[in-house]
Formats: sequence, structure tokens, C-alpha cells
Amino acid sequence: MDHETLRSQVVRYFQNGNHWSLARLFEGLAAANPDICYATDQRRDQIKDEIASQVTAVVHEMLRCGILAPDLRYHSVVSHESRQSSHEIPLQITEYGRQVLEGDGDAVLDPTGFLTDLKGNTRGLSKMELSYLEESVRAFHLHLYRASLVMLGGASEALMARVIKGTSGKLPDGAKIMGELEKSILSGFRAWRGSLDRNRRHLPARSGELLQSVDHVFEIIRLCRNEAAHPKAVDVDRLEVQTLLLAFRRYARALLQLKRSMR
Repeated sequence: MDHETLRSQVVRYFQNGNHWSLARLFEGLAAANPDICYATDQRRDQIKDEIASQVTAVVHEMLRCGILAPDLRYHSVVSHESRQSSHEIPLQITEYGRQVLEGDGDAVLDPTGFLTDLKGNTRGLSKMELSYLEESVRAFHLHLYRASLVMLGGASEALMARVIKGTSGKLPDGAKIMGELEKSILSGFRAWRGSLDRNRRHLPARSGELLQSVDHVFEIIRLCRNEAAHPKAVDVDRLEVQTLLLAFRRYARALLQLKRSMR
């Protein structure tokens, strides 16, 4: 079972209100693994160890992100004898975790949905861009909103620079655009956009519509990232970063579709 599938099943387990029985969760995942039915005893133990390690990693991530927390009520509602004989780990969903798990499976608050959707439906993101995004989402779940915004800005500019390099050769003033890009990403972006506007009649259909999804998102992520990264009295909250992460998804799809159409 791959990590994302197992992670989704763990999330669903907690969404269904099963706060305590991690042992039962593990047993259910192990029993559902088709390889166990036909495995030797040695291989069966190995599969169980692999699942246990994956469950431990996922639950640790949810604890670290503040989705789960130790349930101190456990000691008041379970007898001393039961606690001694039980191997259960007492956990509860936090208020923040409840907001996360009640998401629609597509929002950035969902610990699996956002990156899974982005990787699956946004063809063409580079390893570096995905690395920036994964770090941004990880920082977001740790409530490090400035750090999340800075890494999102890195992903946005890395993608924009790559698309400019990949399409400038199709434009009459491509050499000038590349010269501006060497000065700064902002200079390169403005030169590229100016050239696209001047040569729009030669561009593929829908390019104007795609560019509308690009312009404002690039600028707002850049401005918000700059404000977050410099010593200013600017507060960055969860809603702002969540909105920009969701906007990035549309921005990335539009940029990559434009790049493919200009081959």
C-alpha cells in the first residue's frame, strides 16, 4: 500500500470518530492487505511491520500538525486495570484538527487532498517546484504561515522562470526577454508579458484566458511573500496563506497549459 493511500485511510479513520483504537486501525489495515493472505509467516510479519511503520509516521505527522493530541480524559474514564492491559494510544482530535478533517478533501486544510490533487492534476511541475510546495504545505500545517508563504513564493517564481525560458524562443524578442530574466524574475516576467501582448494574434487559442489566471496570482504571491520575508509589521494569517495556496493551483495549471500550447 503506497503512503498516500494509507494516509487517506488513517484520516478517514479519525473522520469517522475512532479516536482511541489505533491497534484496531492497524489490524484492519493489515487484514485488508491482499498480500497477507498468500504470504509466508515471515513475509506476513514483514508486511505488518511495514504497515505499522507507515501508520506511526502518519499519526506522528498529524500530532505534529496539531490535528491530534493526547486525550487526557482517558485516565478519568478508563479503569486502572484496563489501562494496564490495554495497548491503545489515547488520542483525540483537536478543534483545529476537526476543521481539517471536516474539509471537502480538496482544500489545503486536508492533510492529503491538496498535494495529491496538485501532483495528479497539474502535469509538468518540476521536482524543485514540488519540493517548495511540499515545504510550504508542511509549514502551513505547523502554523508557520510566514515560512509557508516564503516557500510558496519560491515555487511560484521557479515555475514562472521555467515557463519564461521554455516559451521565449517562440517570441520575436526572446533574447531580450532572457536578458531581462537574468536581471530579476520581475523584469523577466514583465518583458515576457509585454511580448505576449504584442504578439497575441500569433498565440494559440485561449492564451488570453490562461494569462488572466496568471497575472494577478503571480503578482499577489510575490508581494505577499516580500512583505512576509522582510522585517515589516505585517501579520500573516492562515486564511491568507490558504487562499494563496489554492490560487497557486489554478495559476500552475494555466502556466503549464500555456507552455504546452506554445511548443
